[in-house]
Amino acid sequence: MYDYVEWKAVDETFEWESVAVVNATADREDPESVRFQLELDNLSEEYVPKHVEELDLTPTQN
Repeated sequence: MYDYVEWKAVDETFEWESVAVVNATADREDPESVRFQLELDNLSEEYVPKHVEELDLTPTQN
């Protein structure tokens, strides 16, 4: 499953707003965690290089 979200990148020297794609996945059989992947739409952004952030959350981290 994926969706578009509004996103803000903040640093000491800049603040930048854009849209991002969030993807959420989990194993169908006995999922132990949900993996989120976030990719900023940054084709013209000079401060944030193109990359994907990943995060795994388990049921105990709710």
